[in-house]
Amino acid sequence: MKVLILLFISSIYLSCSKPNYIGNGESQIENISTRCEYVFKGEQLCLETKWENRPSESEYGSMLLTFTDQDDPTRIISPKNDPHIVLWMPSMGHGSSPVTMTLIQDGVY
Repeated sequence: MKVLILLFISSIYLSCSKPNYIGNGESQIENISTRCEYVFKGEQLCLETKWENRPSESEYGSMLLTFTDQDDPTRIISPKNDPHIVLWMPSMGHGSSPVTMTLIQDGVY
């Protein structure tokens, strides 16, 4: 779960270019626009993201991550493992400042 969130954040929202280090079948995140943004098949969870404040040169960004039941998107569920984020782009050889992840309520970070 932790690796999936790392790949999600670093490759989709914060990458300098399209990552070329993820092979077919290595990621368990699936784009399903009709049901939810991303599916974690192992736990049958959807991950929905929403920027509260996009990062800029003068301000840090903040984003809400909400995990819901894949079959019932109104039911918020915490993942089995606490998610964490490490910003690292292997193809570029660098990362970013440490990320603070705060539990707001069950299933919402």
